[in-house]
Amino acid sequence: MAIVIGSNFGYTVLAAVGITLQCLATAMSVTSARKKYNVNYPDNGGGRYSDKVSDEDWVAFNNIKRTSDNYLEQVGMVLVALVLAGLYQPKLAASFGATYMLGRFVYAR
Repeated sequence: MAIVIGSNFGYTVLAAVGITLQCLATAMSVTSARKKYNVNYPDNGGGRYSDKVSDEDWVAFNNIKRTSDNYLEQVGMVLVALVLAGLYQPKLAASFGATYMLGRFVYAR
């Protein structure tokens, strides 16, 4: 049995690349937040460095960190499902990928 990749599969690849870049940008926001709120590595928001920041700054950093961690937990499954769906319905899969990116953007705000 051969797997045939249709001419519209590029839309699915574009959505997968977009999701990957968005995940990378979310992870990079944690690095910026570490500098901004002075929460040094390897503290993930519950250690000795986080004890030195105000409650408001801790909540802000923790929200950024949790958003990034949540994205990293899901991205593998999402990309696999996206590519597999894209083999059969590439445009529909790409539209779901774009919707997922929009949802992740709203969730991060």
